[in-house]
Amino acid sequence: MTRVLAFKLWGDYGHFRKYYTTTSPLTFEFPPPTSVVGIVSAIIGLDKEQYPALSR
Repeated sequence: MTRVLAFKLWGDYGHFRKYYTTTSPLTFEFPPPTSVVGIVSAIIGLDKEQYPALSR
């Protein structure tokens, strides 16, 4: 059985700049995996020292 966690994240601004750009407004269509881990960790209340192991 596969489990899926789905949630809607919204805001006025969201800019996930592509790493190879410096002044271009190119962004990812979806947040990078490390950003998603940080967002979910903040929602469930993990301290920032606890979640880096989750992104490996």
